[in-house]
Amino acid sequence: MRNFRYGRLEDYEGLSPENLEKMRVKNTGCYNCAARCGKVHVVKYGPYAGAESEGPEYESCWSFTGPVDQTCIEATVAADQLCDDLGLDTISTGGVIGFAFELYEKGILTKNDIVGLELVYGNHQAMIALIRKIAMREGIGDLLAEGVLRCSQKVGEGTEYFAMHVKGLEMAGYEPRGLKATGFGYATNTIGGSHNNGALALQELGIPIPRALDRLAEDGKADIVIYNQNQAALRKVGIVCAFAVSWGDWYKRLFNQMLVAATGIKEFEDWDYLHQVSERIWNLDRAFNNREGFDRKYDTLPPRIMVEPLHTKGGPGEGEIIKGLERFLDEYYKLEVGLKTVSQVHKSS
Repeated sequence: MRNFRYGRLEDYEGLSPENLEKMRVKNTGCYNCAARCGKVHVVKYGPYAGAESEGPEYESCWSFTGPVDQTCIEATVAADQLCDDLGLDTISTGGVIGFAFELYEKGILTKNDIVGLELVYGNHQAMIALIRKIAMREGIGDLLAEGVLRCSQKVGEGTEYFAMHVKGLEMAGYEPRGLKATGFGYATNTIGGSHNNGALALQELGIPIPRALDRLAEDGKADIVIYNQNQAALRKVGIVCAFAVSWGDWYKRLFNQMLVAATGIKEFEDWDYLHQVSERIWNLDRAFNNREGFDRKYDTLPPRIMVEPLHTKGGPGEGEIIKGLERFLDEYYKLEVGLKTVSQVHKSS
């Protein structure tokens, strides 16, 4: 919350499922899917009346609440629709808006920079206005449209410290200091601070496959991060729903059979062979990054995460930081998932 300074949103009752359900008009989903996980909501009253969104899903709900410390669910639905209509990613948009609010709080952005806006926490009207400005690159929106990395580089004044990104991509809505394996997943993710690509460690949320994890512990998690990254690689090439296959072990019994039926490739019946396939996919991603200069020093997290204790007002993550990233990377690389040698790449190929 407030650009990853706090781990708890006060007065969150406004975002309750009950309030969201009052706006729900129908369920939807992908073609022929029985799950129908899409939820269409329409705001029926107030300044955002008429706003309609197939969501907001968790990430969008976080992006337009926590970073700016606001709990108006109607504004969140409106922000989600606006990003969809204007072609903006909700996570990056919420992240850069949260960054702008902190710049204003610290006096780095002034009223002259944000003419007509008041970037004070809780001001959802300013949040909505910034979304439009970012899309149109109007005024301060021209700077914010560059994302937090380039913003911090242009603004300077030590803002790199609280530019919350990994490899230039704004971080998703999972607190690394309270979910350590997830933080390590962010750091080593080939695309940056996304919760996808296996970064989100569901084992820290209680899923015991291959084993559950203590979310605040740092040691002994490299193999789980690798496991999650490999599973994500298979999901991508298999073109299967992450929601459907992320929560249990059924895919280990059925996923290979699905691939054989779809492709006719008998080798896919062997789960060990599929594991090798997933490693090859990940190695190719890493090889591309390494060629472009993204070596170990880019497998890192924002300074705030590693030096500034998390504030949760008495929650279990109170005072936590990530202090063992380099130790984790040593273990991660020893398991042959880091910077590959040419011979290792050829061997896995």
